[in-house]
Amino acid sequence: MIFSVVFILIPHTTFRILPKERGDCKPGGRPYFMQQNCPDACHKLTYRPPQTRKISDDDEEFYELSVKEASTGRKRSMEDFEGYVTVIVNAARVCDYSDVYYDSLEHMHSVHPYALEILAFPFDHPSISIEECRDAIEASEKKKGRKIHVMEPIEINGPKTHPVFKYLKKLFNLEEMDPNFAHVFFVTPDGNKFELHYGATYNALKQFVDHHVSGDYTEFGDPGNFADL
Repeated sequence: MIFSVVFILIPHTTFRILPKERGDCKPGGRPYFMQQNCPDACHKLTYRPPQTRKISDDDEEFYELSVKEASTGRKRSMEDFEGYVTVIVNAARVCDYSDVYYDSLEHMHSVHPYALEILAFPFDHPSISIEECRDAIEASEKKKGRKIHVMEPIEINGPKTHPVFKYLKKLFNLEEMDPNFAHVFFVTPDGNKFELHYGATYNALKQFVDHHVSGDYTEFGDPGNFADL
C-alpha cells in the first residue's frame, strides 16, 4: 500500500492580512484573542506614531474639568493630578477582559507609584454586549484598593461625550474616537504638553511611561522634549 503526503503551501501574505480582515484585533474579535496572545501582531496593524500638543502656560481649561470615581462616587478635579505624569485612557467594557486590563494598568502604576497617575474611563462599546457579565464588570470598576483611578462609565463619542474627552478630541482634532482601540493620553506634570498614543501594546506604553516619568520630572518647569521617542 502506498501513502501519499500532500503539502499545501499558503502564501505568507495570507496570514499577514487575515487578522485585520477578520477583525481579530478589535475588542469583539475572538474575544481579544489577538490582543491578549499576539499583541505584537495587533501592534503592527493598528499602531500610529504618537502625536503631541502643547498648550500655553495660562490655559487652565483642562484643570477646570472634573471626573467621578466609580469605587467611591467621589468627584475629582483634574487639578488634583497636577504635578504627576498623568495617563488618561478609554477602556471598552468587554467580558473576561476588563478586569485583566485594569490589572495591567495597576501593574504599570506600581512601577512608579509616587510619580504616576492613571485614569481609566470605561465605556460601552457599540458592537459588544456585556449583559451576561455586566455585574462582574461593574464590580471590577468599583473594586476597592486600586491605586489607579477607574472612573464611572462615560461616552467617548456623540453629544454626551464626557468633557475630558471632548477637550482631548478637540486638542487632537479627533472628530470621533475609534472604540476598537485604546487611546492613551499622557499629560506632563505641569499640564503644558499632551501626547496621544493609539493602538500601542502594554510593553510599548510602559516604555513611554518610563521615559516620561524620568524625563518629565528631570525637566519639570521646562518640559523640554516630550516626544523624544
